[in-house]
Amino acid sequence: MPERLGKLIELGREPGHDDVDLTTTVGGFRSPLPLYLSAFGSTRLGARELSTAASAQAGRLGIPMVIGENVVPVHGAGAASPMLARIETYLAASGGTGGVVVQQSTEDADAEVWNLVYSSPLATPLLETGRLAFELKIGQGAKPGLGGMTVLDAAEAERLRDRFAVHPVLDGDHVLRCATPARSPRRSSASRSGSCATTSRAPWSG
Repeated sequence: MPERLGKLIELGREPGHDDVDLTTTVGGFRSPLPLYLSAFGSTRLGARELSTAASAQAGRLGIPMVIGENVVPVHGAGAASPMLARIETYLAASGGTGGVVVQQSTEDADAEVWNLVYSSPLATPLLETGRLAFELKIGQGAKPGLGGMTVLDAAEAERLRDRFAVHPVLDGDHVLRCATPARSPRRSSASRSGSCATTSRAPWSG
């Protein structure tokens, strides 16, 4: 064990596991453990009870928490917003260490997510203690910060169809939502000149 002898001399006894100090800095935030809660975004996991339960646990542990992309564009920004609920739950359980990181994709930028969080009274304790951070997401492998894919039921897919590409590639009543913006239907030259004839939309166009 590195530095074990020095610790033994300092304590005057054999060190135990409870003598180990794991306090560190993660993403600029002080954390009692070398851990952080990774990003739950616009998936069902990030929108429902499990995400707030995970937020409470991160707050109790005092570790940083990341809130993923597209939460507000998909689930809304009102009083019942999963984004603000997670921050409120985290703070209620927090003892003063850790912090919250908010991701922003291109869709989040359009929805002004950062302004929503920054101006919310719920975030004031984080701002006052320097424990609120902002992650600008400009790329993710082959995707230019557009986020990922989630499975939606038919009703939720219909609500989001105008904003996101939706693909009926799954069995049953579920569809695949891509964070890629929805495409407008293409029109033929006859349609542009005033005729009601239009070209059909390709199956992959959402």
